[in-house]
Amino acid sequence: MILVPDPHGRDGELTLVVALDAARAFADPAGVVADARRWSRYVGVVDNDVGAVEAFVDDHGIRNDYALGERDKRRALTEIRAAANTPRYVFVGASPEDRRLANHVGWEFLTANEAAGKAGWELSGDDTGNDAGDDAGVSRRLRRALDQRSLWPF
Repeated sequence: MILVPDPHGRDGELTLVVALDAARAFADPAGVVADARRWSRYVGVVDNDVGAVEAFVDDHGIRNDYALGERDKRRALTEIRAAANTPRYVFVGASPEDRRLANHVGWEFLTANEAAGKAGWELSGDDTGNDAGDDAGVSRRLRRALDQRSLWPF
């Protein structure tokens, strides 16, 4: 099972999944998850790079409600929906691909900007996670990737 047993027995009506790039868009990702736990039964972060998710949640002190194993986003969303018994499933994503994925597997979709606006969460200000469906977002993601290339081992 992909859901981690909840020792607190939350009974919220929502399963919330945040793509890693969208989670990075929030000024306080741990605060976002803590706030979302007040009204969500399950909350967590997913990405195709499971190691990056594990590092992110560890760095921010987030307990992920999803045991990802080697699942990519598509498989994780599909299995979470099958295992979670909630009336609503919301995926906060950061790209047009995330939006298409949410539509394909039957999840509601929000960008980090939309989620922040609805929940009163603060964004980090670097535009990460707010470019789903936006052509300028492609150039922002490419620029970020190039800026991060100094982190590569070669």
